[in-house]
Amino acid sequence: MTDEAATSRATFPRYIRPVRLVRPFGLALTLAALALGPAACGDGGDEGEIENAVIKAAKNPDDPEIYCSLITRRFKQQITNETGEAADDACADRVAKADVKPANQVELGKIRVSNATARAEATIDGTSIRVELLKEDGTWKLTGAGLPRPSGATP
Repeated sequence: MTDEAATSRATFPRYIRPVRLVRPFGLALTLAALALGPAACGDGGDEGEIENAVIKAAKNPDDPEIYCSLITRRFKQQITNETGEAADDACADRVAKADVKPANQVELGKIRVSNATARAEATIDGTSIRVELLKEDGTWKLTGAGLPRPSGATP
């Protein structure tokens, strides 16, 4: 037996084991992930953007800058009774004064996209809701349907 053969068949202590870096199944998964790109990981495309918007809104309902950037202008007008840019300013005010708590747990279910509208089924802290979104200025924003409104907001 040559030295090479003896080395490759050597026994190692339990804490030192030779590791095969790439297994055929692992290689296949890696290649599939690379081929599909970000969409395979839920980070890409409309569904990934929708998921991010819903999660961000649920986790930041008390942050005026974040929350107001995630809702449509029409929803801002509904919760503030203002129009145009006044609704943007009033939204930040309303959210800052609202008595809402960030979600601890957000899980998304089915997401359905149809052109510039979408619906997402979500469970937020154990409560199931359906959220409606609209693509406004190239960004998915929540329309307010299915969402709790900041305190003092009119329907």
